[in-house]
Amino acid sequence: KAKGLKVKAEWLLPQGFPFDNTGPPKIELNSTKVHGSKIIRLKRKNSWARYKSMLIAKNSGMYHPATPGQKRSQLEALKNDIYVELEHMEWNMKHMEAVNRAGDDWARDHASEVLWLYYEDCRADTRECFKRIYDFIGVDASHVSGKKASMYESIFASYGDTDATLDHILNKGEIKELLGINGWGHFLHNEKYIPVQFLSYEENEILTDSRAYMGI
Repeated sequence: KAKGLKVKAEWLLPQGFPFDNTGPPKIELNSTKVHGSKIIRLKRKNSWARYKSMLIAKNSGMYHPATPGQKRSQLEALKNDIYVELEHMEWNMKHMEAVNRAGDDWARDHASEVLWLYYEDCRADTRECFKRIYDFIGVDASHVSGKKASMYESIFASYGDTDATLDHILNKGEIKELLGINGWGHFLHNEKYIPVQFLSYEENEILTDSRAYMGI
């Protein structure tokens, strides 16, 4: 038998970093029997896709679509393309990075052994993902049965597509630039971002709008 505890990485951040932490009440994770256990560290590779899914959920009023059909309904519920507040986006994505680092460090410090898993990989090959989990915790996969087991195994496979594009976003150019400046350009399907500085020494009619002149 395997027994486990689900821990959100946000609970591991220090109090007040950078907001009042809302961890589970009356649980001090550092002093529990979690110490020395095997830990499965599951996270997402693409922070932009995660942030965008949060925006779509908020603007559609539909959260956690579990099937492609529910995902389509969520997108149909959007009345307009979403204007992304740049400061809000940058703060949240940097916060996600801080949460990931805290989760990784905590797992290394507390686990006897860590299994590193990515959401995207589990979607691409759900069977292999769960095989790794069963092998890691020492459970014979042939003994895993019942409604709950099949439900959990279908979560990644049937979940709506992870959308790492700029579809349904109003200010695409600003978002693309912000991702590039922060080194997140690869979140848009490995798209390269090359910063270019254009210096004009004459303020004539052609060079007044350098973006139009350069075709940028």
